[in-house]
Amino acid sequence: MGVRHEEAVVKYRAEEDQHWRRLERYRRELVTLNERLLTEPEAAELMGVSCRSLRRWRAGRKIRCLVLGGKTVRYRRKDVEEFLRACEQAVRPGRKRA
Repeated sequence: MGVRHEEAVVKYRAEEDQHWRRLERYRRELVTLNERLLTEPEAAELMGVSCRSLRRWRAGRKIRCLVLGGKTVRYRRKDVEEFLRACEQAVRPGRKRA
């Protein structure tokens, strides 16, 4: 009973860990799916820029967006915040430009 029992316990724990990891991944995906997407005017207002600037950045592939149904454009809040952080890092005082 000793060796086989220990092997069974190890196998069970590995399957249980895999199960919990899978549940956590599904939970994260669900949160992402439920995240409200921003319209172009909402994203522009959040960034403090015009919709025209946002379109220009989108055309230049500087900011990530989702195109739904061909023409409808939406932005994830996290993508907007990442873009703003990247811009902030690029213009920090005291840094030399390349």
